[in-house]
Amino acid sequence: MLQARILLQPRSQLRHLRLVVQTFSYSSSSNFGFHVGASFAGKPPLRGERIFSPSTRFPPESDIGKWAQDQLRIKRRLKTKNSGEDSFFVQELKDHSGVAVGIADGVGGWSDSGVDPGVFSQALMYHGARFAKRGWADDSYPSSVNSAEESIQPWELTPENCLELAFNAVLRDTLVDAGSSTGLISTFNARSGLMKAANLGDSGFMIIRNRIAFPKLITSIVLIPRRMRQPGLITDSPKDADLYECRLRHGDIVLCYTDGVSDNVWPQELIAISSVMTRQGGSEQELAQNMADAVVEYAMNAMNRNDRVSPFEHAAALERQRWVGGKVDDATALAILVSEEVHEPSSEVPIV
Repeated sequence: MLQARILLQPRSQLRHLRLVVQTFSYSSSSNFGFHVGASFAGKPPLRGERIFSPSTRFPPESDIGKWAQDQLRIKRRLKTKNSGEDSFFVQELKDHSGVAVGIADGVGGWSDSGVDPGVFSQALMYHGARFAKRGWADDSYPSSVNSAEESIQPWELTPENCLELAFNAVLRDTLVDAGSSTGLISTFNARSGLMKAANLGDSGFMIIRNRIAFPKLITSIVLIPRRMRQPGLITDSPKDADLYECRLRHGDIVLCYTDGVSDNVWPQELIAISSVMTRQGGSEQELAQNMADAVVEYAMNAMNRNDRVSPFEHAAALERQRWVGGKVDDATALAILVSEEVHEPSSEVPIV
């Protein structure tokens, strides 16, 4: 993985935004509804590793501190206390036009410099949610009118726009001194069912349709400010994110995850997990949450085993590196279940 190295000198404060995430079920008068489950588990500390407390990353009275605590209070089966260096967001887009989700994995190498890697990833997701709340899934929705303001023409918030806006906001955030992370942001259009995604780094996603997966392989990106660049370093920006589009259907399942999942769980195992959880029944929201919990739980068990070949071990072998079993890491997963409202043609005979 190419690691990002960003030194930040922020200077502005941000307005308060508090996102309470007790349930992630989004539907409207549009054609599609999205039911989102989120789960996470921080890795156990290694011997000699410096430990950063997630509860002290941001002042508890700060806007981002309150947001981060709310993210950890979601109702889920796993009782893990924190997400480690990972972070995520789930945010309904303006005027019920859709939903945006994001997932980020802080680069652990910053701990060697005394920097908590989770600070950057949480800040990136916080600002991503902040901008997603103000954008539409596309620009065809009616203008938003406020009695105290003029009519506002809707503007489409694409995932790459959201990622770039969030990244620039982190650069200005006075609570973030340094850091870097991967970043995956996806939007889901409630009218058309169109999913769009932008990704930087080795987090990933998979679309499961009729037990067939459509994985999207992602390459790593490194982000380095101009003042820190040296000869031979590879540099990119959020504008260089890998982009993806897919029109979803009723019954589709979208899984988003950090590399704590993809390094330890094979794609066919993710398909099997989703199939087993679907057969257990329950509401769509319960299925989404149970599925996210099951993916993280399976990943945490797999990363501590050395009696099976993990995706990470396989990748290492291709590079002529020796590795046995799973790779211990933080694991975060989002499961999005897609439902589509079918409009039946009217059977009534018009009265002439």
